[in-house]
Order: sequence, then C-alpha cells, then structure tokens
Amino acid sequence: MVRDVFYRLFLAVLAAILPSFAYDWDSPSDVVFSPKSLEQRTSILQTQEKCIRSGECLGDSASKTLRDAFTGLESTIVAEDPHATLFSYDELFLLYVYSAQVSLDKSASWKELVRLLEHSRSIKDSLAHRNYPFAKDSTLVDFLIDSIDYHQAEFEFSLLDVPRELKESFRIVLEAILVSNSLAKACEIGQNSHGTSMYGASVEFMETARDRFLRRYPQSEYGALVREYVPEGFAAREKRNVASEQKWLAFSMGLGVGSVFMGGNLGETVSVPFEIPFYGEFQVGRALVGFGFGMGLGQKKTLWKGTFDEMEGHGFGIVMGGLNSYIGGVLLAHNSLSLDLLAGIVVSDYTPTSDSDYLIQGIGLQVGGQLDFKIPLTDFVEMVVRARYFFSWENAELYIPDAVRERRPEVDNFPSYGPETGYGHRVEILLGFRAGFPKSMMKESVK
Repeated sequence: MVRDVFYRLFLAVLAAILPSFAYDWDSPSDVVFSPKSLEQRTSILQTQEKCIRSGECLGDSASKTLRDAFTGLESTIVAEDPHATLFSYDELFLLYVYSAQVSLDKSASWKELVRLLEHSRSIKDSLAHRNYPFAKDSTLVDFLIDSIDYHQAEFEFSLLDVPRELKESFRIVLEAILVSNSLAKACEIGQNSHGTSMYGASVEFMETARDRFLRRYPQSEYGALVREYVPEGFAAREKRNVASEQKWLAFSMGLGVGSVFMGGNLGETVSVPFEIPFYGEFQVGRALVGFGFGMGLGQKKTLWKGTFDEMEGHGFGIVMGGLNSYIGGVLLAHNSLSLDLLAGIVVSDYTPTSDSDYLIQGIGLQVGGQLDFKIPLTDFVEMVVRARYFFSWENAELYIPDAVRERRPEVDNFPSYGPETGYGHRVEILLGFRAGFPKSMMKESVK
C-alpha cells in the first residue's frame, strides 16, 4: 500500500515537471500546439532525406527545396495560430544548406540562402514576433548539422555570382551555427579549416575570422550579422558551453555529511544522527554505477537489558561503518542540474555498545535518488553539490568473528541478537568533483 502511494506520487510529480522542459515560447501565446507537430516535422525531414538519397524523388520533387515538403504541416500550424512559425532563422539556414547538398537542382536552395543573408534583419525581426513552439527542440538542428558537409557548402557557395563579402559572411555564419551547436563540428572545423583543435576547447578562430572580415569590409551591410553570430567573448562563451555540456563518460568522488534514521525493530537498537559518507561513481551515457563508505556517530545503546551479560553503551561515539553500492540512471539532465534514480545493496556494521568487538551486521536493499548541481571548473572537471536520499530495508543480527571467539571465549555466553528487521532513511549532502567527457568530445578524440 505504501509503495503504491509513493509510486503514484512519483508519477504525479514527474508528470507535473516534465512539460516545463519541453517547450520555450518566444512570445506569450494562449495557443496550444499539437504535441505531434515536433515528431511530424522531424519525420518529414528524415523521410525526404531518405527519399532523395535513394533516388526515389528524382524529377520535379528533386528540384525543390526541402522546405517545400513542410508546406502541409506549416499550414496546419499557422491555422492554429496565424502568428506561428515552423522554423527559426538558424533552422532555415541549415535546411537550405542541406537541401543544396542533396537536391539535384541546387539553385532554389542557394537563392534562398542568399535571400536569408541579404534580408537577415527583416527576417529575424519577423520571426522574433512569432510564436515558435520548438525553441528547445534540438532534434532538427542536430540532424541537419550531422548531415551537412560544411566544406562542400562553403566551396559551392564561393562559386555563386555574388559579392565576395557575402561569400565570407556566409562562411562565418555557417561555421558559427555549427560551432555553437556541435562540439564535434567545432573540433572538425578547427582541425580541418583553421589548423588547430583541442577537442573543442579552442574556438578563437571564429573571432579571428570576424575581425578579419570587419577590417576588410568596415562598411559592409553584413557586418551586423557577423557581429551577431560572433559577438565579443564568443570563444569564452563557447568554452563555458563545452565545460557545462553533459558528460557521457565520467568518474566522480566526494565527501559529505548525513543522517541515518532507523525504524522497525532495528531502530530500537541503532540510531545514527550524524554520518560522514564518502562516495565514488562511474557514469557511461545515462547509466550509473556507484559505491560509498560511511562512518556514523550516535548515542550508544544498551543491549540485552535485564541479563547478567548486559552490554551498555556509554555516551556519543562511533556506532556504524557502512558500505552501499548501487546502479541507476539519469532521469533528467538540464543545464547544470541532473536528477538520478538509484537502487542497490547496503551493508552496515553497527557497534552500539562500549565493546567494539560486538558487531551487529545488517544487509539489505535500498532505493533512492540524487539531485546534482554542477559548477564547471575546466573543460573536463566540474564541482558537484549533491543531495541524496536512500530508503533501505535491512535484516541485522549479532556477528562475532572467530578471531574474537578465540581471544575471548566468554563471548559464547552472551545472548544472540537477531535477526531483526528494520528500515532506514538516509539523507546526505555531499560535495565532490566530477571529471569526464561529453559524447561529442569522445567521438572527436577517437578520430
């Protein structure tokens, strides 16, 4: 019954907080867009891409841009809200670049790219006043970025009959979009086009390209666009983004303070109001494997009351040494915060008497969760402030090692203790460090 209540409460909280991560509106709107719109948009792009690559779309459709495939969905969105837009400026830019690479007739896509650059201010202003329901949807951008050959795009654009400053502004804007959205592309561009790459940590080449453009064309009508995409501090900002990117392969360790509140029969014997835990944790993708050691302080208690072999505790001292191991997964990861669900095994040795040779050994299962707040320190290392909770079910009984029995034969006369059952609530605040690599950095490092 209790577990059902916790389960339903968890689902209710999850259902309440998940929508807050789904969309970000550029302007207030009472319109509720269809939740299938995002899936439809990505599905159309993927279907069109497969169709063109397989050759099934040769003929009239191959001479169109990929934007044309979205006409139906765009009409549906606009019908729901006349002030809506299906694409951001960056998405339009990438969509036409990709379309120019996969369509047989590239002229329409290049024409639209030139229009986007020549009328960037008016187009951006128009989009800024529209409701855009996909502001936090990176699926489309990721798909396009992974598929674009930026070398080919820059070369083919350089062959167009347009002013040279427009060609150079196109290259800066394209590279800035790629660098800002993909660490792997940033590494690739730096390594292949600018002769330097430190797994995404070196992006100063964008500022160099910006300054060269502004010196060469001080009165250029595209200067504002170049400054917008590569503003002052661009390299420092991108380095911060690299440092804060979610790690895909990582190891962390730390130390903290906590409390263990015991209940059931075991709660009558042990209480650990103050605990000093240490933890270590591995992460691969969203999977977690961790372990921890804890030393607990508490009020020592009396066992076997009313017997001649009574064992009494005296004062406040060390009453627990414990090991907990767990596996889990990352439930939510959002910027500097992450929420993980955990499950595992806990083993504890309790010494709640004045005689440290007497151990009450407990073992059981535990479930819990942890909330991490991460502070980037370098590209690879971040400081982690962690709040963690475990609920455990334990069975415990008196354990006297053979070495103690040989040294102290009188212990055989003491009454046994347990097995006793109990449950525990473990609450911890931990401070640690985490070192690791995002997936894009790992992909680049093995090239």
